[in-house]
Amino acid sequence: MPLNTTIALTLLLSSNASKMANETTVASPQMVDNRFVFKIVQNLQQLYEFKNFVFFISPRLAIESEIADDFLQGFWKMFPFIPTVMMLNNKESMRGFLGSSSLCMVLTTHLEDPIMEVAALAMKGVRLLKTMFILFPQKLERAKAAKATDPFQEHKFFEDLGVLYNWIWKKQFINTLLITIHNNVFIQEPYPMRKLVNITNNWNAHSFFVNYRDNFKGYVIRTPLRHDLPRIFYMTRLPNSSKRTHRVSGVSGKLFMAFLGHINATFDEYYKDGKETEPVQLAKIIEMVESGELDISLHSYTDMLKSTAGNSYPIGINDWCFMHNLSLAFLQAISSMLLIMPLRILTLPIARIRFIYVLLFLLGFLVTNLYVSKMASFLTASPTVPQISTVQDIIDAKLGAMIMAYEYEILKEFNWPKQFMDLVVNATKPVMDKHRDRLNTSYGYATQTDRWVFANRQQRYMKKPIFRLSDTCIGPYYHVYPMLRDSHLAQPLEAFIVRSLEAGLILHWEREAFQDALYLGYMRMIPENCSIMALKLDFFRSIWYLWWFGLILGSLVFYLEVKRVTWWKIKEYSRKLCNKILEL
Repeated sequence: MPLNTTIALTLLLSSNASKMANETTVASPQMVDNRFVFKIVQNLQQLYEFKNFVFFISPRLAIESEIADDFLQGFWKMFPFIPTVMMLNNKESMRGFLGSSSLCMVLTTHLEDPIMEVAALAMKGVRLLKTMFILFPQKLERAKAAKATDPFQEHKFFEDLGVLYNWIWKKQFINTLLITIHNNVFIQEPYPMRKLVNITNNWNAHSFFVNYRDNFKGYVIRTPLRHDLPRIFYMTRLPNSSKRTHRVSGVSGKLFMAFLGHINATFDEYYKDGKETEPVQLAKIIEMVESGELDISLHSYTDMLKSTAGNSYPIGINDWCFMHNLSLAFLQAISSMLLIMPLRILTLPIARIRFIYVLLFLLGFLVTNLYVSKMASFLTASPTVPQISTVQDIIDAKLGAMIMAYEYEILKEFNWPKQFMDLVVNATKPVMDKHRDRLNTSYGYATQTDRWVFANRQQRYMKKPIFRLSDTCIGPYYHVYPMLRDSHLAQPLEAFIVRSLEAGLILHWEREAFQDALYLGYMRMIPENCSIMALKLDFFRSIWYLWWFGLILGSLVFYLEVKRVTWWKIKEYSRKLCNKILEL
């Protein structure tokens, strides 16, 4: 397939940066064999069929010398297409302009060359693209790997290459190769430990841009492990029948550990200090990712924070809502509507309430017998009494709402009413977990969708749930893992999450995590407070009384009916006898 376009980008820094580059110039760059570079590009083109070439050319090569001109002229002869030359003096990302079928070439002189930082900024978000670094070293740095006569210069040369590739890895350029003087070709093998490999004498097109997506060769991933139910928690003890090889549980934890097993990576519990049961400090985790201290964290979060760190492919989509307890007035309203007297009312010390419900019971008994069909129609059509759902409902109920400190800062951006904000209670992570996970009815709580689904499992077998999710929500937000932008883990993790969602593994891990939480006592199945009455003969006493009363009454009536017939016969016989006597 022929190339659609060939783009030549000569990216320059600001005038101050260019001036600084000119001031630090101490030697002219050495030449790289352009024909050798073109040969490699030609082999790669036959294999990958690139549709775009992108050039990042150092000012020292484009302005201070004719190296860039000679290179581009030779390139156009080898690939005779009409180029589009773009002169850019900014650092805007080219994400969205380049597809995966692009080859980026960075023509540089050394690590401190201004073009290096420009290339990193311009390719922000697309650093997974295949990238070729062409190094034109300064003459003072010249050394030849195969024919160098000065061991010191050779050592210095390879040391500089190592530093350069450390920068490349830090910036998360994943698919790279490096060509330099004397036709030296280098690649980096990142797994399991990063090392620089010279393939000058045995290279081919398949040697470059190796796909390690499914095999990280035991690469060690370090990340802190803290308590964040239901997403991450540490199994302080395991069931006797368990065959687990790790103690990480929770929905996000199980997904993350399965992902590491899928790509053949190793989990190293960073900060293994016996604090695995302490609550997670999310702000600190995100800060560690932003600073590059962590590649990725297994502590997923709802992306409602303004973080500069990158994120993984979404595990799910969460709303941020309030959960409120169901009030007793709601249940009494239902009982009143159905004309049912709750047994609990009989224990109340208020005589008027008991009297009202006794009247309701009697009225209900009469009405349900007289208007059964009408009542059935009414019950199927009548709406339920509304619960606490909106912000105004919370204000009217004067119900305190417990939220995290960082969530409070986000709430202030939405201009909630002052009366509502006065009811909000800032809480720390331990306090929030203690109340929310145990469904303490003293407060309402801020929660995300996945947390609510997990906690709501405790009410699964209750006839009358304690809590419900209100309609007071903001969002939706993505549920993601924090990770470096352009991370080498991004593509494998995205593919694994998609497969897990399609296969229903997320739901499976959610059930397993809930069982683990039950086992450790973090969760509990809330029992119904319904006492079971033993079946005794006294239970049938009223039935026996009614039966004997009916039997006696029925016997008496039968006796009277029999006697009535006999009495009528006697009376009739007497009347006839009297008539005969009178006739005589």
